[in-house]
Amino acid sequence: MVKKFDVVTFGSAVVDSFVKTRFHEEKGHIIVPYGCKMLIDKLFFEIGGGGTNTAVAFSRLGLKTDLHVAKIITVHDSKCTKN
Repeated sequence: MVKKFDVVTFGSAVVDSFVKTRFHEEKGHIIVPYGCKMLIDKLFFEIGGGGTNTAVAFSRLGLKTDLHVAKIITVHDSKCTKN
């Protein structure tokens, strides 16, 4: 049996992690004094990525949608990771 879709999307899938703390942001960075422990007030995750977001958008428009993930992005692939 052949599956038929209105739209097939290709792209990345990511899990975004968000942390709320009592520290404040300065120039795009959270400054934590050396030796301090960062207490987390709230931690939550969201699913995203180009392929995932596109598939969700088409699905919400009522189209039968399929997603093929080209790359799963981890923290090691992040642009913010310093080598």
